[in-house]
Amino acid sequence: MLRATLLGLLLPAVGLAVSPTNGPTLVTSQTTVNNGPGNQLDPRVSGDFAAYSNSVSGSQTIHYFNFATSADSEISNQLPGGGQAVDSLSDVGGTIVVFTRAVPGKNAVMIFNVATSGPAAELDPQAGSRRRRPAIGGGTVAWEDRGFTLLPEVVVHELATGVTTRLTSDSVTDREVAVSPNGNVIAWERCPSLSACDIFKATRSGASWSVSAVTATAEPENFPDTNGSIVVYGASRAASATGSDIFWTTLATGAESQLAIAGLQRNPNISGNLVAFESVGSGSTLADVYVYDLATNTLFQLTNTPALDEVLNDISIDASGLVRVVWSVFEADFNVYALSFTLPGQCEEEEDEGDCEDPGSRPLLASLQVNRTTGAPNTEGARFAGTGEGLLCVDNGHGGARATSGWVNLNGELEAEPDDFKKSVALIEEEVELSGNNVLAARIAGAPGSAFRVRVYGEAPECEASDADELVARLGPSVRPVKGERFTVSDDGVHRLEIDPRAEKEVALGCSSVGGEWLIAALLVAAALTVLHRRWAYGYLRRRR
Repeated sequence: MLRATLLGLLLPAVGLAVSPTNGPTLVTSQTTVNNGPGNQLDPRVSGDFAAYSNSVSGSQTIHYFNFATSADSEISNQLPGGGQAVDSLSDVGGTIVVFTRAVPGKNAVMIFNVATSGPAAELDPQAGSRRRRPAIGGGTVAWEDRGFTLLPEVVVHELATGVTTRLTSDSVTDREVAVSPNGNVIAWERCPSLSACDIFKATRSGASWSVSAVTATAEPENFPDTNGSIVVYGASRAASATGSDIFWTTLATGAESQLAIAGLQRNPNISGNLVAFESVGSGSTLADVYVYDLATNTLFQLTNTPALDEVLNDISIDASGLVRVVWSVFEADFNVYALSFTLPGQCEEEEDEGDCEDPGSRPLLASLQVNRTTGAPNTEGARFAGTGEGLLCVDNGHGGARATSGWVNLNGELEAEPDDFKKSVALIEEEVELSGNNVLAARIAGAPGSAFRVRVYGEAPECEASDADELVARLGPSVRPVKGERFTVSDDGVHRLEIDPRAEKEVALGCSSVGGEWLIAALLVAAALTVLHRRWAYGYLRRRR
């Protein structure tokens, strides 16, 4: 009963605002995916492959780039009877590229296998189809379908069975579909009005799908992405000082968290525990690309180009820990670049994982001070991000006399109780399991003036980050520095970027409160290049997925 009561008192009414710590210097490999003539837009990445739209001399095609060989290839848009299709809005999963193909009388979703060099084939062919913006994860492809009504609905197609299923049937706009890497979770925007969208999801169980809301607010949420257990999205909250921030919800618990950093953040994309996004600093209108590690509450700045606007990012992390981030940027025209890296860290020996007296390289995820006054027991609490095996430390007597009665509860488990608190006890240490969005609750009773502090640490890094030589050797011929003065590149071809010191601070966690479709498609291609220079009414760029 105590556990339920304690947690009930401390759960915040709105998502937790999490202030991250800044990560150390990153060693990254810069790759020019394509900075040739015309406009290169909408890059998506999965492992060794990136796919993007390439518009040159009135023709728009999909290209795919192989990081292992530096080969850039085009998917032919030539039609059997002559003429060219307009191809756009691609996504990539493993070696499979999906994209929208506009031809007279229809919009189709196409699939292309880079391992066999195609050819491209239409998924679930239908005459007069009005499909666009496909996303792929595992053997699942989802897209927006306007073939039912004028408003888009979400449709899912299973590559293994060829079965196509309509997931939504409503009178609102369903758009911006994302699919988890295993293909079992789909997220999208559900918009009763264009200025007030919620995030919805569909979860597969066997051969069926279950649709439910991730958010349900009067404020706009947008651009969702999911790794299968977490959905990330941008949102504007009335209580937000910046007007636009990155939020995430853990599907198992429904708990929402907010990344609290200065400026305006938009367009989050997730792979594993890493979230890439664009951030516009205070007093600026141009964005840089950042990566946030949910597991360690660590923020990394990837680009620092005050005169350029990096947009439309995507991220992928493979089983070995190699991270790739891609984005578009307007120079003389739009171009696509990428950074490859492994996360840094000073590794602990296997037999020494740190303890409360010497945490070593374990990251501090939460710190909670509990002070005893008078009357009813004093209660404090917080939510924080972090996964894996953690370490909980209770410093008895920190900030006052040692407590003789107290409780500490983490995620519904009582980690310290009154019998653990005595005047002779200075430190209580427990190994704990972290669940992503964690709830920490503490209560103190006994003599006024007594106090204790609770610290929670995450896992120590398991391996040392690759140094420059190792990274170059691993990436091989894909290491190609950008020409000109955009980046500082050393003689070994590796770009080194120091983290911006302006945001350097300690961790601080707390609670916060159809018909002429062919003509339309052609016009949209031309308009897309202009739209990217404009902001939404809420300060967002539309992500072209």
